[in-house]
Amino acid sequence: MDEKGTRVCLINTPELLSVYGKVQKFIPPTAPPLGLLYIAAVLERESFPVRIIDSYAEHYDVSTTVKEALKFNPDMVGITAVTPTFGNAIMIAKALKEANPDVTIAMGGPHITPTGALILQKHKCVDICVKHEGEYAFLELTQKKPLKDILGIFYRNDAGTVITNPDRPLLENLDELPFPARHLIDLSKYHHVLYSSYGEPLTEMTTSRGCPYKCSFCASKITNGSRVRFRSVENVIEEVDELINNYGIKVIEFRDDTLTLNPPRFKRLCEELKKRDVDFIGNAKVNMVARFPEMAQQAKDAGCKLFLFGCESGDQKILDSFLKSQTVEDIRQAFKVVNQVGLDTLACFILGSPLETRETARKTIDLSKEISPTFVEYFLLNPHPGTESEEEAKRVGMMTNVNWEEVSAPQWFNPTIHHPIFSEEELKSMLSSAYREFYFRPGYFLKLLLKMNSFKKIQRYTNLARAMIHIV
Repeated sequence: MDEKGTRVCLINTPELLSVYGKVQKFIPPTAPPLGLLYIAAVLERESFPVRIIDSYAEHYDVSTTVKEALKFNPDMVGITAVTPTFGNAIMIAKALKEANPDVTIAMGGPHITPTGALILQKHKCVDICVKHEGEYAFLELTQKKPLKDILGIFYRNDAGTVITNPDRPLLENLDELPFPARHLIDLSKYHHVLYSSYGEPLTEMTTSRGCPYKCSFCASKITNGSRVRFRSVENVIEEVDELINNYGIKVIEFRDDTLTLNPPRFKRLCEELKKRDVDFIGNAKVNMVARFPEMAQQAKDAGCKLFLFGCESGDQKILDSFLKSQTVEDIRQAFKVVNQVGLDTLACFILGSPLETRETARKTIDLSKEISPTFVEYFLLNPHPGTESEEEAKRVGMMTNVNWEEVSAPQWFNPTIHHPIFSEEELKSMLSSAYREFYFRPGYFLKLLLKMNSFKKIQRYTNLARAMIHIV
């Protein structure tokens, strides 16, 4: 490949200073940075030299990350940041600018789209922020197109004024994207404390972008929009075949927000997956599985091992306040279906909404035990920038002047809202108590023991238990 001049280093922010880092000893890196891999693939298609540094997977701290980036002698550095790691991203940008003032530093990711202008006003170490989908905006930056002509970015003009360019239209034809540049990373470094027990090597992919649901706490639609764009089943299966044939992948995690949104498409996808020697894990929607129970059996027959469900609450008023398109009865029905089929499940719940009381929290914890998921995750509501939850929290005075650089994995330890009923310590205690109450039950231990049919499962579940004890 004939390489062009601009050298690009893409960095997945380290998480060693967040709670993710605290439990990393027990829970290894879970997934490759798909967003960066897509950007790298687009750049490589145009013959630009690219290096990816996944600091989390490599167990790098900020200092080591910067040293590794400088070894590549980049002209441009792209840093991705989610809200819990934004502070680390800024530290990397500052260190890189100090070491090489001429390097161009661009940031992207879910935290950046709603906060890009503020970031540029506050942090001179960041030159450009890319909002929404970043593949082609980043390509045009690398091609040195005039900044004023690049859609979907924030930048400073010659006078130092922060300029917000018009949004870039979302990519309509996802099939035109090259497959993620997985050859730039070491896939053997990625494991999942739960999913790897179903087989390895394991990786992730997406079959669509966008989500039509309006969940008030979710930042996904900020990045990928509310209109769903599906890849063709043929294109998806071509990537699946590449993962099997080139990388020996045994389990795929489909990270789509809406894998089960289109039942006929889901059926076609399952029919194709059934022909291949690969298992999968997917995000499923409670309301869709409740309405179309046949999807659970289709998934099981095609090699699905686990469905992840966003249940969120056991109280209907809180579900409605979250703008969830589901009822508590939908949750019960969906889990009845998947439990009968024999799929494993991961149920996710949110505690600490503005309407949360001790009674509603009790409903949520009781429901989580009643529906009998294989695994459960509880999170505290910490509104992400740009979401309706953030707007509502600010409107009612529950959220003021958050310094996102100091927020470290807020869904675990550092509540960013001032709850009208619960103190910060009470919210933390509520979260810990929920985990203890679900996982530390004799009946649950027995259920899990019966699933330990391999050494790998014993090892993964032991690590999970150690991590839980460390967290709660």
